[in-house]
Amino acid sequence: MRKRKRIFIFGASLGGRRSFRYLKTKYEIIGFLDNDSGIRERRLEGMKIFHPSAIDFERRRVSGVNDGSFDSIFICSRYFDEIREQLISLGMKSAFIRSPPIRVLEGHSRLQAARRRMGRAGDKIVDRVERLSLKIHNRVMRRLERTWIAYLLYPLVALLENPLALLGTLWRGRHLFSRNGRSHCLFDPKMGLNSLHYWAIAFAMRRFGKKGVCSSLGDGALGMDRFWFITRLSLFASYRFPCLVPLGGMLVWLFSHFIWIGEASMPLVFGCMVLASVSVIWNANAFCLQNYNALGWALLPFGMFALIQENWLLAAILWFGISFVSFTVAVIAGFFCVCAFLVWGQWEFLLSAIPCGAKLLVNVARGLCANRQVILDTSIAIGARKGSGRYAYHSGYKRNRLIVYFLPVGFLFATSSFGIANEVPWLFVFAYILFLVNSFLTRFADLQSISLLFASSGIATVLDTGKAWLLLPLWILLSPPPITLGLAGKPQTAFRVPVRKPYPIGRAIEKMDQFFSGVKKGSRVLVAFSDPKGRRENLFDGYRWILEYGAWSALKQDILFFPNWWAVYQSFSRNGPEWWGRYPEEVEKAVEQWRMDYVVVYEKDGERFSSEWEESGFEPVAIFDFASIREDLDGHQIFPGKKLIWHLLKVPSSIR
Repeated sequence: MRKRKRIFIFGASLGGRRSFRYLKTKYEIIGFLDNDSGIRERRLEGMKIFHPSAIDFERRRVSGVNDGSFDSIFICSRYFDEIREQLISLGMKSAFIRSPPIRVLEGHSRLQAARRRMGRAGDKIVDRVERLSLKIHNRVMRRLERTWIAYLLYPLVALLENPLALLGTLWRGRHLFSRNGRSHCLFDPKMGLNSLHYWAIAFAMRRFGKKGVCSSLGDGALGMDRFWFITRLSLFASYRFPCLVPLGGMLVWLFSHFIWIGEASMPLVFGCMVLASVSVIWNANAFCLQNYNALGWALLPFGMFALIQENWLLAAILWFGISFVSFTVAVIAGFFCVCAFLVWGQWEFLLSAIPCGAKLLVNVARGLCANRQVILDTSIAIGARKGSGRYAYHSGYKRNRLIVYFLPVGFLFATSSFGIANEVPWLFVFAYILFLVNSFLTRFADLQSISLLFASSGIATVLDTGKAWLLLPLWILLSPPPITLGLAGKPQTAFRVPVRKPYPIGRAIEKMDQFFSGVKKGSRVLVAFSDPKGRRENLFDGYRWILEYGAWSALKQDILFFPNWWAVYQSFSRNGPEWWGRYPEEVEKAVEQWRMDYVVVYEKDGERFSSEWEESGFEPVAIFDFASIREDLDGHQIFPGKKLIWHLLKVPSSIR
């Protein structure tokens, strides 16, 4: 008498193999069935594969097998309905046709299924917390957002809202550790697009080397020596792990303050770390603002500790290590050492910076040896030389909100520290001087990066003095409203840190790759933009961010997408032929001068694609409607207006 029911598995593919492992514990499997006659007489999992024609379905028997009777058939294929109809037509009763659980066919174990259920439950909880936080925010802050009172109340509101936002963001980013994490870039669409700028540099460096020339960037002849200030180690790391490097760097920065245990009281160390972890500055840098420089910022608190404790060997090692992962942070470290020498007169401060300074000088010398013009172009591009160059560097009020915030708040923290500890907080004073120099004299770093400098020096000052009363001004220092950091990318985020989720940039890139699929390798594509009239803020008609989509996708396919930001860099300090123009007669002139093969014309709100282009001989090739990626933007506004359509046109041979 048979103890277990005998079954056939229909489907000798991946689903059949997965189901075999599950069903063999419950049934006696006598073989596989499959419609593919090419695999007949073969074996799978040690079992023979039969064609349905060899089975007597009415009697449920198969010849050539001991006790060839069977009880039922399990269909282990995604074509369940079609196979079921086939079996019924062959005489099999529907009552004996079954299928294994979906999780078995998809290869999910019970543990994996439980994880999926837990994930869905966690998402629901995060959504509810987000709605509750937004409701509270609307009642407390919504009416005050346009007044100065909002800036005064925000540190208190942030202390209540930010911990929930942090936990929700970490939860939504949990899948970054899976195989699909590479298709996401930061937790903010605009900053994610900015990362494509550095991806392109990493891609070109890997392909052409440090001294090569890239024909798909800049004006078609971009030398890699132009990027003398970029540290390759951290650049390639952020290219490989675009979300994890900034987040990991900021986590190291946060936990690096444990080094103070033994020099400061443990409650004070933990208090500083807790405040930092829920602060706007840490949240913004960990999830949105940082790039490859995050690895340099991660080591800065260690270096400050070594400097304060006068551990010269450790300081020298740390500054030297920073020079390999961030040119900007290495310059800041050198500035700190010089200032410390001027205040205290100890030569050891300068000696500890010698290895780091030597590494920086090697980078600068490399740029000078390649082309002195490269150094000049870079200084103008980052704003270090204001008032010079083809496109003037302007800073409007919105860009200076962070300056307006940190000027009084930084002074408040310094005076509070002096009043409570009765000593000058020199480390923070050095950071404040550097902030003033960067803001008003010569720009060498983004203001958002300077915010992290304030956070690092502020925490080091509190731990060095050991005064718990300084935690209050420290929290105010760490809590600039998100709008001051340029993170108000969607409504209701000017004075509120939202629960963020990783930006799935991979889907948009795939669609952009399809847009260029009809363009031949080695072609040159001109984007029709209006003349900025010498003003840098007018470049690319306000479409600076989305331009990175096209530049990155074109680079991968050996296509020059022009003009791009690197072409602007190349033209900052010299005159030459222009490439601007939105209308056929202007574009034809640029096409002829720059030997272009294709043109991209954009269509925005209130406009329709002009028939003049086709009348002038331009042939339509492809269309890209940015509405197709709007869902992935999660409400963020990355270009002016609501409508944006790119038209790819082939240039007529008569004007090439």
